Amino acid sequence: QPVDKVWAEAREERLHKMFKTNSQLQGKAIKAIECRSKHCRIEIFYQDLAETGVIAQYVYKLVGEKQYSDLFVGGGDMKISHKDKVLGIYVSSDPKASFF
Repeated sequence: QPVDKVWAEAREERLHKMFKTNSQLQGKAIKAIECRSKHCRIEIFYQDLAETGVIAQYVYKLVGEKQYSDLFVGGGDMKISHKDKVLGIYVSSDPKASFF
């Protein structure tokens, strides 16, 4: 997917802020936040595999709330790299998003 610089920068900034200001997400080790033209990928290092689903569901819930509804639709998808212990969370502004 090509990068829409204006679209991507606004969303990356808001996602970084979400992780810095939300008590449930503070302290999560972010590997990367990258947005393109409709989708964003958030990569987080995890310690315990059991926490990955909880973190992803919380992020999906947040991006679906009113304060982010101008940027994203609720829900998304996730991918786990067991080897690197990285949780990839995918969110989008497209309600018909297909991530993979």
